[in-house]
Amino acid sequence: GNIRTSDGKCRIKISVNKYPDNLTVPDVKYMTASEAEKILKQYNLYAVTEYVTDVYANEKQIVNTKPEIGSFIQPGATVTLYICQGTEINEAKTMPKVVGDDVDSAKDKLENAYYLVSVVYENSDKPEGQVIAQDIPAYTTGLAPWTMVTLTVSHYTQHKTVENYFGMTLDAAAAKINAAGFIVGSVSYVDSIYTSGTVINQGVKSGTSAAAGTVINLLISGEGIDLASPVPDVLGKNVTVATQLLEQAGYSVSITGSPSSGAVDMVLKQSVAAGNTGYPVGTKITLTVSIAEDSVKTADLKGYTFTQVLKYLSEKKLTLGAVTFTTEAQDQTAEYAVVAQTIASGTYVNPGTSIGVTLYGEPCYAKAAPSTVGMTEAGAVKALNDAWYRVEVEYEYANGTDGAVLRQSIAEGVSDKVPGTKVTITVCVKKTTVTVPDLSGKTLDQAVDILINLGLELGVVSYEQSNSPSDTVINQSPAANIEVAFNTEVNVTLSDNTG
Repeated sequence: GNIRTSDGKCRIKISVNKYPDNLTVPDVKYMTASEAEKILKQYNLYAVTEYVTDVYANEKQIVNTKPEIGSFIQPGATVTLYICQGTEINEAKTMPKVVGDDVDSAKDKLENAYYLVSVVYENSDKPEGQVIAQDIPAYTTGLAPWTMVTLTVSHYTQHKTVENYFGMTLDAAAAKINAAGFIVGSVSYVDSIYTSGTVINQGVKSGTSAAAGTVINLLISGEGIDLASPVPDVLGKNVTVATQLLEQAGYSVSITGSPSSGAVDMVLKQSVAAGNTGYPVGTKITLTVSIAEDSVKTADLKGYTFTQVLKYLSEKKLTLGAVTFTTEAQDQTAEYAVVAQTIASGTYVNPGTSIGVTLYGEPCYAKAAPSTVGMTEAGAVKALNDAWYRVEVEYEYANGTDGAVLRQSIAEGVSDKVPGTKVTITVCVKKTTVTVPDLSGKTLDQAVDILINLGLELGVVSYEQSNSPSDTVINQSPAANIEVAFNTEVNVTLSDNTG
């Protein structure tokens, strides 16, 4: 309608549909199959159906899916819809003829006749969505209910007739192929009696009606550089599948990791875009693959002292692997510096991964273990690292100096340990509160000892007649299991059983 704006400009906001970055199976429970399929299509998801019995759903309602509702899924994947069926069907109806029908009406016909439907799409010059084949002939009878019927459905693409490229040069054949909307595939060379540099065979026979984008491989007479097939699109695929596709197309693959919140081992990037052609066989394509978000990129440890290695591993939440020594001559390498590591620098690894190192020098033990009791945590870690021990820290609530080491797992002066031996230090965390103990049944002396050990004080002592043993606690304030400050007074009532 007519809208007047203050500045004479009309601003229109549009919302554009995009597949979510973290696509999940939508909630289609209790919908019909046709309703669910419409929703799945919006997310570029396909559907197959299976029939089950269910006491809570009505007939033809969806009772479950695979993957389950809410599961992460890639666009283009297939979702199985489990549909509630009647329980008194003994035989499917006569197989209907659905070739030539729209796929949705074909599904309705088959499902109403008690058949399951699976759909595969095929490029053709038939109208989009038209059934072009059914794997069970029309009018077949006597089939079990919910027999699976596979429908081949047209994905319309313009078709052209493939020419005969025999005798053409590679350039001439490629020009013809590209002009027709086809793609030049792999190019291989072989000795033959035909003119060198001319086509002697083609992957798709001449006279074939083929869709635009069809890949045509060529065999050339003579010598030349073999070319790989067009680069396949592997984005979003598992790295194993992606590697297989690229290698089958004639490429070599290298892999690098990148932290991501998506599925682990999924291809995030490929160094050569899909569809590119003209690359020699063996051309390397680098795949960037998703790894866990908390992954650590390893440093180049060459030249590090062993103390620096221990500090680095602790900071990155990595662990120390095997420590070896070498006396082979090294260029300008300090004694006991790192000359090799078991995991290459720049590699992404998970926290907790072990990295072994090789040190330049004669094999030796760690130095005598220092005493760290009473030190701060940082001071103790440094002292033990300097002596070539790996440190693990535990914390304990205690009444000592906050942050001071209470004890260590290896005694002071021990000197027969291999480099990197683990030493556990226990560090004091001074509590400002304490849980009131249950003093019931304790004598006054026992109660006092317990309170003092916990940092509490004895308050008012009173007596009350009871059937409990004389001079034992029958009541207290504050009550047991309450958190209170240190030095809080606890009042107790003792039993007077003298009658």
